[in-house]
This record gives sequence, structure tokens and C-alpha cells, in this order.
Amino acid sequence: MDATGAVDSGPVLPMHLRGLMHPQAYPHPVDRIELIETPLSWVLLAGPWVYKLKRPVRYPFVDQRCPTDRKRLCHEELRLNRRFAPALYVAVCTVVMAQGSACIDAPGEPLEYAVRMHRFDRTEQLDQLVLQGRVGEGEIEQLGAWLAQCHRTLPGGAHGRDAGSPAAVSATVARNAAECLNAATGLGSGPRIAQLATLIALESAHRAAALAWRRANQRIRECHADLHLSNVVRLDGRLQPFDCLEFDPALRWIDTALDVAFLYADLLGYRARGLANRLLNAYLSASGDYHALRLLPLYVADRALVRAKVLALQTADPGRLTTGALELLKRRHERYLTVAEQALQRRQPRCLMMAGLPGSGKSWLAERLAEPLEAVVVRSDVERKRLAGLAARDASHSAPGGGWYAGAHSDQVYERLSGCAADALDGGRDVIVDATFDRRPYRTLLAATCRSQGAALSVVHCQAPEPALRERILARQAAAQDPSEADPAVLSLKMRAWQPLSEEEGLSVVAADTRDANVLAGVLERLRPIRQPGATAPAPEIPHA
Repeated sequence: MDATGAVDSGPVLPMHLRGLMHPQAYPHPVDRIELIETPLSWVLLAGPWVYKLKRPVRYPFVDQRCPTDRKRLCHEELRLNRRFAPALYVAVCTVVMAQGSACIDAPGEPLEYAVRMHRFDRTEQLDQLVLQGRVGEGEIEQLGAWLAQCHRTLPGGAHGRDAGSPAAVSATVARNAAECLNAATGLGSGPRIAQLATLIALESAHRAAALAWRRANQRIRECHADLHLSNVVRLDGRLQPFDCLEFDPALRWIDTALDVAFLYADLLGYRARGLANRLLNAYLSASGDYHALRLLPLYVADRALVRAKVLALQTADPGRLTTGALELLKRRHERYLTVAEQALQRRQPRCLMMAGLPGSGKSWLAERLAEPLEAVVVRSDVERKRLAGLAARDASHSAPGGGWYAGAHSDQVYERLSGCAADALDGGRDVIVDATFDRRPYRTLLAATCRSQGAALSVVHCQAPEPALRERILARQAAAQDPSEADPAVLSLKMRAWQPLSEEEGLSVVAADTRDANVLAGVLERLRPIRQPGATAPAPEIPHA
């Protein structure tokens, strides 16, 4: 029995390729060859190298029975993956028959083709790292930010007449749900999947305008498209995606939001909710694409069904599995159905307005509130730089109250913040808006946005004595690691211009003294009853097997 629970002798190559299981088949020294079989590939681990051959299989979503197609797919795999992990993917090799046995890159007529890759430690795959609790918060945030940067460089525009259109997306998600239902025959999950198919169809119809907007605004790109945890590995101290989808351009030319939704959904399936939220926040902060949140429930549900479908397909031949392995696959299949159901649950979203003077601890507290509240954070310091065409840590060289901090530019910033909040709330997502909110019109604008979205609003007013504010600002300047450009002169300006919060504004205010070591727990306790009656809480998590 092998690690997957198979009761036979394990994966076996076809007769004409079995020579690849011998060391002499390779143009480099090999002591031992290990064969791994996936639904689409044979993967040969040969010393420091990996050779990946396409299996001549047919599924509802791919047909690899034609040798010419297998050759083409090998070259596509190399081209596409070099965008994500260029050091990992090396070349396409030939498999030929030499002296009656299959071998790699020998003279002769090719029998097959293989993608040659550098071998890596499989315990460093992200799924294994998550299961073992070996993923740092900074690592997952770095992955989110890198993915946002990568998406900007991928080929854009609409590949084909309908790529990314509301009709095409609706057809794709409906087909995926139908395939999942068909694959799960005999697992007892048919009624759940059928209900999910109905909800997904309703959600895709409801989001037609948002889908059309994203297509018109260049959000359809040639993406990874298979970005789950097993397809990310830690190499050279950094998490890098690999093994992107090569077999169908229609499945690859997709919304960038669908790419990040796959990782997000898979992290939820692995009970890593905190990491999922950090990934999402890092991606949004780096990309500025808060509009993606309008589609996140649909995309997360769809990607969760992809995972459920693949797990169901693995149960198609129960005779090859032990009872324990079969039950594990069933539990994991059901867990992803729960992820999809939770994504589509209707809930009243909540907005937190983080208000306070520079140095009052707004950003510090917002970051710490985000994980327990599973909220996204929109920060004025970052969005102001984005509007100016600057990176988050670039200097704008603006005088206090001037340049990009002048009144007209600040008005644009607060309009941008309210727009980002509307995107999050429309997608049913809690949002934390981190800005000074020193003027009443800015607070009124966000309050109006929340009312239009039917969202509960609370103000978290961060406070500290003036000496503490100045000390924090100077320490932040010295570290030079923060997007904020506030200095003591800006603090003095903001203190003079501050328009106090008043009862007339009708806002629910939670005061937060950020010198208090228990300020986070105190704010969370006071926020707990704010969500209005009738709001839906997330369903309980299912333990990961």
C-alpha cells in the first residue's frame, strides 16, 4: 500500500515507457527513479531532475489522447510556468526508443515529450507547510503582494470574443458545478452540489454588471488558473507558484480575481482562515483591486467546487483505495462544499472607520483587527500614493497640507476610500477604512456609503496623548518602513484642523486608547454586539483530516 492508500503496487508506466524506470535511461547520473501518477501526468523523479509526461487520458475538461496535443501541451507548460517560476522549469525533452528501451534525449524519433524541471523538496509545498504550521504570516503576505505584481505583467486583453464576459463566466461556473455533481455520484453529496449549482447560477446572474466591468477594464489576463496550495512551493526562501493550467486557453484567460480566489478558497479548505485573510489583504493592498471583492463570493464558491470535483474523481475507482483513504477523500470533498456554501451565504457586512490623529495607532490597530474580524483593510496612506502614481513607500515630497495632501487631493482620497469600501460591502465583506477622518464631510461620505450598502458602521477613535503621538511619529520616520509621510509638522496641522466627533453625526463610536496593552481585546468586545439582528454568522469550521 502506498501513501495515497492504494492497495495495488502503485503507479505503473505503459510497457513502451517502462525503460524510464531504469537509471541508464537518463543523460545524467541517477541512483533511483520514483514515479508519481496524477490525473493528467506521469512524474518521474530522477536524481536532481523531474521529468513530467502527459498521460493519454480524457476527462470532461481535457483530452490528451493525441500525441501531437501532448507535445504542444509540454511546450505550453514550459512557456506558461516560466512566468511564475523561471528557475524551476528548464526545457522540453524528447523520449525516444534506443536499443529497445525508452530513454531521455537520445538520438531517434520521439515517442513522447517531457517537461524537465529542477527537483524540489515536496515537504516545502504550501499544502504541507500549512498542515504542519510552518508558514510565516510575512511569507503569505509576500506571496499575495507578488501575485498582484505578477498579474500586472501577464498578457491582457480578451483572448477570444467571449473570454471573461458575463455569459462565458456563467457558462463556465455552471459547467464546473455540473461536472462536480457528475463526479460525486455515489458520494451522497448530490443534493448539496445541486443546491450550490442553483446558488452559483443566481450569483453569476446577479454579478453580470461587475463581470462586464472587469472585462472592460482589462482584468481578464492569461493567469495561472490552477493556483491551489499544492501548486505553490517554497524555493530560495520564497513561496512560488508552479504547474499552471496549460491545456485549455479558455480556462486560462480569466479574471485575475479568480486566480487569487483559488488560493484563498484552498486556504479556507485547510482551516487556515488567518492566512487566507492575510493573503487577500496583501493582494488587495498591492493591486488596489478592491472591485474584485464584488466577485469573490462567486469565485470562491466556484474554485471550492473545483477542489471538490477533483477529490470526487479520485474516488472513482474505490477498489484501489483502502477504506480509510476513501473516507478521507470523502471528508475533504465535503469540506470544500462547506467552503462554497459559506462563500455564498448572505450576511450583513460591517464597516469600521478608523479615525484619529497621526501616530494614534490607527494602522497598527486596524491590522490587528483584520484577522479576528476576517475584514479587509483599506488604508489612506497607500491609496493616496496609488492615486499619485507612487508605490506605497515612495516619497511624494509634499509639504504639510500641500501637494498630494492638499484639500482637493484629500477629497479624491476619501472618495477612493469610500469606493473601495463600497466594493467590499457589496461583496458581503467586512471592511476597515484606515484614515485620519479629521473632517466631518469625510466621515459623512463613508457613512452614506454604508447606508447605501445596508452595512453597519462603527467608528474606532484611536487616541493617545500628544507626547506619545510625537514619539511614535519620530520612531516611524526613523524606521522608514511605513507608507505614512506624517511628521511632527503634519501632526500639529492636523491637531489644529481636527473637527471633533459629535452626537449630531449619529455615529457609533468606540474609543480606543492605544497605550492600553489590552486595547485590541477591548475594542473587539465592544464591537461584538454591533452587527444587527438577522446577520448571518459563518458556519462552524470542519477540522482538517
